[in-house]
Amino acid sequence: MVSRACEVIGISRQTAYMERQRNEDFAIAWADVEERTTETMEREAYRRAVEGVTEPLVSAGKHVTDVQSYSDRLLEFMLKSRRPEKYRDRVDVNHSGQVDQRVRVDLTRLDDSELESLEKLTAKMDADA
Repeated sequence: MVSRACEVIGISRQTAYMERQRNEDFAIAWADVEERTTETMEREAYRRAVEGVTEPLVSAGKHVTDVQSYSDRLLEFMLKSRRPEKYRDRVDVNHSGQVDQRVRVDLTRLDDSELESLEKLTAKMDADA
C-alpha cells in the first residue's frame, strides 16, 4: 500500500507519485510491485474460492468439527475476469461519433486523498478496458 510504504520511508504520498511520474526506473519498479502483489491476491482469491478454507464449527461453545467453506463471490469475480464475454453483467452501450481528446493534468496540485481517488478511478477504468 502506497500510504504505508511512504510512512515507513518518511515521505508523503504526493512525493511518491511525483517521483513515479519523473523517474522511469521508479515507475517500472512500482509497476513490478503492483504486479507481484496482484498475483499474491489472485492466489489467495483462488484458494478461498476453489480450494476453500477450513473453519471450526462450534455448538454450545464447543468445537464440533471443521467445515470447508468456499467463496462464491470470489469465484464469480474470477470467472468474470477470465471469461468476461460469458460472465460479465449484460450492458449495451451504443455510441455514434468519434471521441479523441487528450487531457493534460498537473497532478502535483492534488492532495493525498485526491490522488488516491484518482488512482482508484484509473484502476477501475483499466479493469473495464
